Amino acid sequence: MTRPKSQSHQQSISPIKHWGEFYKRAKGIKSTAWDALRVEWGNWKFIAEERQKYLDNDSFWEAFSDGNGRKFSYQQILNRLAEYQISAVAQDANDARTFFHGNLNHPMARRAFCYTKAGKTYLSSKDDAIARKWRELLATRPDIGNNVQTKSFLPIHFLRVGDHVTPNTQ
Repeated sequence: MTRPKSQSHQQSISPIKHWGEFYKRAKGIKSTAWDALRVEWGNWKFIAEERQKYLDNDSFWEAFSDGNGRKFSYQQILNRLAEYQISAVAQDANDARTFFHGNLNHPMARRAFCYTKAGKTYLSSKDDAIARKWRELLATRPDIGNNVQTKSFLPIHFLRVGDHVTPNTQ
């Protein structure tokens, strides 16, 4: 004789990626419920990931409090994190450009800042793309990461072109 499964065994868990289907009112009619939930969930995840970077709650709240010691609100924390992210992206993109003396197509970069679209190769120009690829380079290329840590940037060699002296970073 087989025993019936308990209710807990019959229940299934729906992964988050499928929640959008459950938050629709009727088939074919989209609702904004999932969009709102997804944004809220993403914001809390953003804050939780930031919290993990601190040793403890006190150090987190020290960073996310005003001059009088009042803790920032949820929205103030999100705003501060967005400011940090914008600043970090700008700094990382600037670091990449500085390291390669403005030439992101430098041979040492090994086309890390290039991308292909519709069969054509382009050089990244937006700070967010450059920063993301720079971080990948630092993580995967010890030769570059070590040079950055020791502030040993690429040497500049000068070539005489006509009456102008031009830096050659290749």
